[in-house]
Amino acid sequence: MMKLLFVVLVTLGLAASVSALQCSGRGVWYPDTQECTCFQCFGGDQCQIDQSASCVVGATGGNPLLYQEYWAKVGQSNASSALEVADDYRTGYQMPSVITPTQPASQDGPWQALRSEIFALHRAVGNVEPTNYTIVLGSGCTGLIASATYALSKLNKLGSPTPLKVFAKPPYYFGYNKFASTGINGVEFTTSTALDARSVIEFNTVPNNPTGVMRTPVYPDSTNPIYDMVYNWPALVNTTQNLRGSVMLFSLSKLSGHAGTRFGWALVRDPDVANEMAEFNDIVAKHVSIDAQNRALHLLRHINNNRDEFFSFVSTRMQKRWKQLTDWAATGDNASRFSIQSVPGTFYAWIECKFATAKATCFDFFLTNGIRTEPGASFGVPGGKFVRIELVQYDVDFDLLVKKLSAIH
Repeated sequence: MMKLLFVVLVTLGLAASVSALQCSGRGVWYPDTQECTCFQCFGGDQCQIDQSASCVVGATGGNPLLYQEYWAKVGQSNASSALEVADDYRTGYQMPSVITPTQPASQDGPWQALRSEIFALHRAVGNVEPTNYTIVLGSGCTGLIASATYALSKLNKLGSPTPLKVFAKPPYYFGYNKFASTGINGVEFTTSTALDARSVIEFNTVPNNPTGVMRTPVYPDSTNPIYDMVYNWPALVNTTQNLRGSVMLFSLSKLSGHAGTRFGWALVRDPDVANEMAEFNDIVAKHVSIDAQNRALHLLRHINNNRDEFFSFVSTRMQKRWKQLTDWAATGDNASRFSIQSVPGTFYAWIECKFATAKATCFDFFLTNGIRTEPGASFGVPGGKFVRIELVQYDVDFDLLVKKLSAIH
């Protein structure tokens, strides 16, 4: 039987070795298209054209491409790391989006194995005690943000006489207000700290995006807190908290770097909330792709079996990058002009330009110097003084970012 060979980002590491030859060390060669995908500021069919002098380096997203090197090395050293999927693998609908604590072990599908690997990983790293939680699968954390907001606002278990409000303390991830702006079930987004706790769905990011701070809820009396814990892994935080929140969100993207797989999971205490989240998933997407579930299972097994090696790979590189960034911030008069207000080792740098104004913003300053950042206003912090810079891009892209930073006068 003919098989399709799906890979852990790069086929058995072949793409990594071929990339160095075919793509001039400035891109990744993918076997599906038989061509190079060039890094930023490089072009040509072999990425041989260097455009870095005039190029604007993008540092706006949270695309975890740093992890790709790890998976390439795994493929080069271990042929069994490849994920082979037969053409006839689970071709029908794979309906369950909910994996309950009491789900029969004999139920068809990969769900019991997924639950086992997810629970094993949480227990091993100590960020959650998952016993008796229901797992809700989603299309990354973005899908889970939507389904959790839908479920809690629909159920309104505290009996708020008015539609619930989605709350997040600035700076916050802009995905929270983005979905709330749809007005589903009458919700609105707010940053007010003077609300009736019964009417609040609070998103609490632990650690925070973009600052990396380990936050606690502003509305502790609300029974509707949602803990966004996608960055709560040993590679990105010094210590993990063994939380038992009512709804806790995770994604493969920020754990393993496989953002394109679009796989996430929520640990949900209340079965009613879990079922409503699953109902929302059924409305918008039917269920998470079985291919995404299968790939996630494969990756989770690898991480559980190679946990220390994997997290050490990522954290070592993040610490190195943070040292380069903090060295830049301490050079010359940079210390009097810039302030890095995020925890070292985390995904992003939250930078204040002390000289910036609403008309001459921090975003504009960096753009003039060849660096595209994410403006502070996107995270609920207006005034033009703050930007967020991602730190998880390819090595070549990060080196170019540092070069552009070092050229600022």
